[in-house]
Amino acid sequence: MASPYPSTHLSLLHAAAEAGTEARLVALGCLIERYRPCLCQILERRLSIPGYDAENLVHDFIIVKMLEGDLIRKYLESTRRRFRHYLAFSLRNHAI
Repeated sequence: MASPYPSTHLSLLHAAAEAGTEARLVALGCLIERYRPCLCQILERRLSIPGYDAENLVHDFIIVKMLEGDLIRKYLESTRRRFRHYLAFSLRNHAI
């Protein structure tokens, strides 16, 4: 069975962690496009949050943690587990 998560290249994460660069914005846009549907599914299926509310929570998570925060930089500095697991864990903590 194929994973519902897209694969993520480490180079994309490094580009997304580079503060103040245009490459960061492009990389973040790519990550958000890839992972937003999966993040919504996590909230809907695992936490039983209705679709509209899940979309709002994911939108808030993306702004606060990914765009304004340093979630990706922290991932690169602190862990070697899969990015998808780190992202899902961070989203669940944000939603609770």
